[in-house]
Amino acid sequence: MGQAAVPILFGAVAAVFATVVTKRGEQWAAVALRVAVAAIGFGMVIGVIVRMNS
Repeated sequence: MGQAAVPILFGAVAAVFATVVTKRGEQWAAVALRVAVAAIGFGMVIGVIVRMNS
């Protein structure tokens, strides 16, 4: 696993945490889950760009 996979892992960890707080009924949990999923997609795009330039 290279450095390009790190942003994807951050997004995945954020999605897990957002799921946990969703079950607790926190007010901003749904927004956090959407942002985490968007971060996964953004991390994939960044990973592809980094891999293509190296």
